[in-house]
Amino acid sequence: MHTLIRPLQSSDLAPLAEIVRDSLLACDELDLQDLSAEDMAHWQEEILYLLTHPPAAQLVSLVATQAGVLQGVAQLNNDGEINVLLVAPAWQDQGIGAALLQEIALHGHCAQLAQLQVHSTHTAYGFFYRYGFRPGSREFNEWLIADLHQWKFNHEQHLTH
Repeated sequence: MHTLIRPLQSSDLAPLAEIVRDSLLACDELDLQDLSAEDMAHWQEEILYLLTHPPAAQLVSLVATQAGVLQGVAQLNNDGEINVLLVAPAWQDQGIGAALLQEIALHGHCAQLAQLQVHSTHTAYGFFYRYGFRPGSREFNEWLIADLHQWKFNHEQHLTH
């Protein structure tokens, strides 16, 4: 079976809450060390709010599904900021995050964005680094930036539609 990348739909919102919760709970100890249960709940609420009330500057919100099962979600805004990129822990390390990243990068490229940027957790840092993201500056090393002019697009694997 193949993973399908498609636009987020209102029917996706209930299963997304589970993906967000499970993804946050699976974060690295360094990401969680200073977070209280209240902080974690607030973080989860913020992500769900972004997905359910997309900002005016949103370019695209996508989900990855296989046989009707939601596997992950990604959201990109018009400034090239990846607001959300999460894959359910049960589906990680199977190329789903890479497929979502490729698809939002393609949307950014089509919108003539020069770069993508993401405020990365420690847990996701290695993932983004593998795909060409680098720290924006020493002072703000949580922000990772990728130059879309250097991005290699595999149009044969274009999964949306």
